[in-house]
Amino acid sequence: MENLVTWYYRGAIDFCNYQCGYCPFAKGKVSPELLLQDERSLVRFVSAMQQREQEKKDVFLLPYGESLLYVHTMRALAKLAKLEQVRFAAIQTNLSLDLQQLARVFAEADAKLEKLLLWCSFHPSQTSLDSFLAQCRTLAAMRIPFSVGAVAVPENMGTISRLRQALSRATYLWLNAQDGRCQPYTREEIQDFTWIDPFFSLELSQPKADLQKCDGGRSSFFVEENGDIAPCNIARTRQGNLYAAKEYREATCRSRSCSCFLAYAQRKLDMMEDFFGDTGKLRLPKRHSQPIYSFDIDGTLLDFGAARVEPEIAQRLEKLAEKGLLFFNTARRYAGCHSQIKQLLPFFEGGIFNNGGDIRCFQKAFHHTWAMDKAYIDALPEPKFVAVEKGEPVRAMFKGFRPAIDAARYQIFTDEDSLYLVHKYAGKENALAFLSRLYRVEYDQILHIGDGQNDVMQKIPYRLVHDREQLLQLIDVLCQRT
Repeated sequence: MENLVTWYYRGAIDFCNYQCGYCPFAKGKVSPELLLQDERSLVRFVSAMQQREQEKKDVFLLPYGESLLYVHTMRALAKLAKLEQVRFAAIQTNLSLDLQQLARVFAEADAKLEKLLLWCSFHPSQTSLDSFLAQCRTLAAMRIPFSVGAVAVPENMGTISRLRQALSRATYLWLNAQDGRCQPYTREEIQDFTWIDPFFSLELSQPKADLQKCDGGRSSFFVEENGDIAPCNIARTRQGNLYAAKEYREATCRSRSCSCFLAYAQRKLDMMEDFFGDTGKLRLPKRHSQPIYSFDIDGTLLDFGAARVEPEIAQRLEKLAEKGLLFFNTARRYAGCHSQIKQLLPFFEGGIFNNGGDIRCFQKAFHHTWAMDKAYIDALPEPKFVAVEKGEPVRAMFKGFRPAIDAARYQIFTDEDSLYLVHKYAGKENALAFLSRLYRVEYDQILHIGDGQNDVMQKIPYRLVHDREQLLQLIDVLCQRT
C-alpha cells in the first residue's frame, strides 16, 4: 500500500500470565495502579492515531507481557480498527484471552474483526497444544487474520512440529531464535526449524544496522508509553515525542545489528519484500491465490534425449503461467538441464532440482538447499555420483546397489535404474510441501505432473502422463480452470 505508515506502541504493562523460563516478563507483577496507568496511556495513544486522519497506517501494540487479558486493550483495538485510515490494528498475544469477550467488545464498538490482526505466540510449557489449536480454529471461524509463532527451542521441536502439522498450511508459523543460548544452533537444528519456518534464516542473519536501508524513523515508528518516538524498538535513540512535537528529528540508530524481527522487518530485505510485501512489518506473508503446478522434466516436458522442449508445449505452458505458478520438479541438477529448459525460464516461478535437495525461486530472492553431511557422504561406498550446491552435497546417486543409510537423517528414492539419496526434508513431494508454506498455498491447490515412480505422491495431488498428447491435453484442462 502506497505511503503506508506503521506505528508500534508499547505501554506500561510488563506482566504475563504465563511463566516461560526463557522470558523475562514472566516475573513482572500487575497491580490496579499499573493497569490504570496503562489504560490512560493507551487512550492517549489511540487519540493521537485518531487525529492523524490523512495518514494511512497499521498500528501494532507490542506489550511487555499479555495485554489482551484486559478489556481496555480490547476497546483500544476496536477504536483503532474502526478508523478508516487504519488498515490493521494488530497485537501480540499468547492467545489465552476470552475470544467471545473480544467479539462482544468489537460488536459494541461497531468495529470489524477483519481489521484486527493477531500475532499469536505458542508456549508449550504453559498451555496444551489442543487448547491453543482450539483458539486458532475459533479465530479462523471469526475471520480474524492471524499468524502463529513460537520460540525455536530445540527441546520443543516435537511439539512445534505437531503444531505445524495441525495448522492450516495457509497459516504462517514463524519461529523466533532463542535469546541467551549458551551455544549456537547445530546445522541439524537449523534445518529442522527451517522446515517449519522457511524464513528462519532471517532470524539468524542479523544484518548490520544501516539506516540507508531501513524504514525506521521514516515510514515506521516505535512509540513508548510516554510518547517518545524511536526508529525501532532497539535503536536506542529518540526522534521526538508524539504528544509534544509536530516534527521529529532525523532518524539515528545506535544498534550494531538488526537482531530481532521488529528491527529487520524495517529493512529493505529482498526476501521480505518478495514474500511478505506490504504486510511484512506485521509478520504476515502474502497468501497466493494462484495454484502451483509442478512438472517433471525428463519423460514429461522433454522426450528422453531431446535437446529442448517442443515449441507447442512451451506455448501451452506460457498460457498456463497466467493461471498458476509453474515449477520444475526433477532429480537432475539445475546446471545439467539449464540449456534444455532455458526457453521456459521467463514464465516459470522456480524449480525443484536434485530430487528436492535444491529449491529455487527464479522470480524471487530465494534459493534453499537441504545439505547433507559431507563426511557421511564421502564415507559411502562407490560408485556414487554426488551433486553439490553451495559447496555442499545435496544428492547422491547410485546405480546397481542400495547403500545402507542413516534413516533418521536421509532417505532414498528410486527412479528407473537409479537410487537417489537425499536429506530427510528433500524429495519431490517434501519440496512441494515446503513451497506450500513459502507461498501459503493449501495442498489441494498444488498439482504435480510426471511420468514415473518418483512422481507418485502420498498427500499432494499428482497426475502421470505418458506421452506428448496426454501432457498437452492436461495443460489445456488446467488452462480452462477459473
